[in-house]
Amino acid sequence: MAELAARYDSSSCKECHEEIYEEWENSLHARSLYGTGRTAPTIITSIEKGLKRWPYSGVKDIKDIQVKHLMICAKCHLPQLDEATDEVAREIVETLYTWKRAIQEGNEDLADEMEEKLNSLNIGCLVCHQKKAIIHPWVDSPVDKNAVYGSKSYAHDFEKYPKVKKAPAL
Repeated sequence: MAELAARYDSSSCKECHEEIYEEWENSLHARSLYGTGRTAPTIITSIEKGLKRWPYSGVKDIKDIQVKHLMICAKCHLPQLDEATDEVAREIVETLYTWKRAIQEGNEDLADEMEEKLNSLNIGCLVCHQKKAIIHPWVDSPVDKNAVYGSKSYAHDFEKYPKVKKAPAL
């Protein structure tokens, strides 16, 4: 989880885009797996009452969870999960279940720790301004991992992403 969170970390955007970053930080995108506190339990319900009951899902236990199973929710709540391994998917589920148990047992410190871990994975700047910026890669070219995308192209004064490229959808 930490590696995936680091790959899509938006904290470096804050230096130049402070106001936009603060707006994002207070949005549900900044906590897309946890949400308002309802998203996390809904994902657990999807596993318990959906995946575990569907005979063809292959999920009988948490150890059976794969990325493809979580993409039902993650396609919107964590689209970058499609780049992760099945071990990451299981770690996310284990974190969700640990968070739920901590809440039930009144262990606020552990619940807060698990909530923070869940919130490390979110829909940050790079999800929209890179990963999902190009809707039609065969027409508009594949995503350039050395660029970020916006409404126009220009030099971007940032070493990691030295250019902004135009994305038709943005």
